[in-house]
Amino acid sequence: MPIPTSAPPAGAGASPAPEAPPQGLRQAVEQAVYASPRQRRRRRLAACLLLFKHAGRGMLLLWPLAVLALSGASAAPFWALALFPGALAWAVIVVRAWRQEVRQRVEGHILQPPDLRRLLTRDR
Repeated sequence: MPIPTSAPPAGAGASPAPEAPPQGLRQAVEQAVYASPRQRRRRRLAACLLLFKHAGRGMLLLWPLAVLALSGASAAPFWALALFPGALAWAVIVVRAWRQEVRQRVEGHILQPPDLRRLLTRDR
């Protein structure tokens, strides 16, 4: 035979779980935060940081071409013109990679200051 107690049975009388805000309100708040001037500045800064990151990586591969162009330009200007298509191809590759990473990691995201640091240190 159970012993009567003054406490309510488990689950009875417990406070109900808080209700989630309506979906429309949540989207409106996220959109307001996303459109704020601070977030726009962070997105612009993130895009600039990613551009420097990709340009720096590209320069690691391009520096022999730059040295050849500079040394050849003093001896024969033709060398500098001959290397121009390679430099143009490098620029196209860097800009495409930069745009892709900005679309994946910056656009549509609410950024916090630690996220800007992660953009430079982690690839994905």
